[in-house]
Amino acid sequence: MKIKLIQQKLKTIDADIEIILVIGKDLGHRFVRDKKLLKKVGFDGAQDVTCLLADRGRLYVGADSLRSTDVRPAVASAVRALIGKSYTTARIATYMSHPKCTATLRGLVEGAILGAYTFDRYTSAPSAKKIQKLLLSTEEYNDYELDIASAERTLSKGIAAANATNFTRDIVNTTPDDFFPAVMAKTAKKLARKNGLEITILKPKELKKEKMGALLAVARASRHAPRLIHLAYKPKNPKAVISLVGKGLTYDSGGLSLKPAEHMVTMKSDKSGGAAVLGILQAVSELNLPVEVHGFIGAVENMIGGDAYKPDDVLISKNGKTIEVRNTDAEGRLVLADVLAYAQEQIRADYLYDLATLTGACVVGVGEYTSGIMGFHKKPVEAAVYAANILSGENATKLDFNRHLRKAIDSKIADVCNIASTRYGGAITAGLFLGEFIDAHHRDRWAHIDIAGPAFVESTWGENPYGASGAGVRMLTRLIEKIARGEGH
Repeated sequence: MKIKLIQQKLKTIDADIEIILVIGKDLGHRFVRDKKLLKKVGFDGAQDVTCLLADRGRLYVGADSLRSTDVRPAVASAVRALIGKSYTTARIATYMSHPKCTATLRGLVEGAILGAYTFDRYTSAPSAKKIQKLLLSTEEYNDYELDIASAERTLSKGIAAANATNFTRDIVNTTPDDFFPAVMAKTAKKLARKNGLEITILKPKELKKEKMGALLAVARASRHAPRLIHLAYKPKNPKAVISLVGKGLTYDSGGLSLKPAEHMVTMKSDKSGGAAVLGILQAVSELNLPVEVHGFIGAVENMIGGDAYKPDDVLISKNGKTIEVRNTDAEGRLVLADVLAYAQEQIRADYLYDLATLTGACVVGVGEYTSGIMGFHKKPVEAAVYAANILSGENATKLDFNRHLRKAIDSKIADVCNIASTRYGGAITAGLFLGEFIDAHHRDRWAHIDIAGPAFVESTWGENPYGASGAGVRMLTRLIEKIARGEGH
């Protein structure tokens, strides 16, 4: 979708349909021109509810407020309601409530692009009927003269973040037969060429030299060899250095601890963390942010076979710690253990974040729509929680570590066990396991983000479609933007 700012009255902009926000269920607001008819058809302006008045060329949608967290899903719902219809251009006001408040505009732009997203790669006859162009009036419904230069910058930021999110969604939605470790590496190479990033890819021989025994064990039963991908965005005179580590399990059968059939469906989404790292690198490089960002992805497929690693095995990780395997379906943390160790060895970062669809326990604990964020120090954890809930519109909550749960991953025969001795607090014990592979420098700079809930949901919610949401991309992009402004570092 193309989005353009137009410096003229809304009613003079030529478009097939006009999208109108109803704020706070206020049908008496001056924006609303069809009050009687809307009330007659039962439209009350509730959040994300739409009402199309086709004969009048207007689509109404409810938003609880002009905050970006309300505007984003409302506009997404409006654009989504027009998919499959014969409208190709739409017009909408910017709804800026204050000259310095660009959040509303960014939420509007992101909502439009995210709402227009469809994944039709495997559909024999995909519909071409969707909004192709959205025109924003800069001179309607504003009580002041809009700063066009500021609005254009906001527009560019919103477009970059939303496009990166959709890029990530495409990767996650692609089936495992079409997207395995070598394809993830190829995708990263293409992104590096396009956006001027540095890239290093380690194949099995190099992984063995790096002594990544945990990652290699998970990978060895698959016909698709693993890859470790390192992408780097290096601007001049960066204000900070950030490392991102992503779990890139292109498919997870559970290994010999085989998943039940119904749990194997949607396991193409187990690469969501790695896909998010690619999306963040795309956004950050396109925004030209003065922050150095490194992305590390462990691209692996966890399968079964005569050479599969087994429960009762003891693996030697890259940092030398030994790991007792008691469940081969707790494989993501094994891959991340080695990739985290490698990332810290390569780069001394100011912030270190890993993203992973790590535990079903996190989904049970906080629901499908929320990421769990944890770590040893409040600064990186709270920075990510704020970026999620306040800036980007993603949902996230803090999960606290404690020493009693740490005891649950003790092993009698190795340094640590890959699953806990208790069924409770599984998201936190998985995070504590990863903490065993964080060095002294990064201990207070690291946070683990469990995106198992929101990364892939089998229903539409907010600005997100059925399937992949691109969880983590907008959250960490906004965090990096904040650091680039000299805030929070």
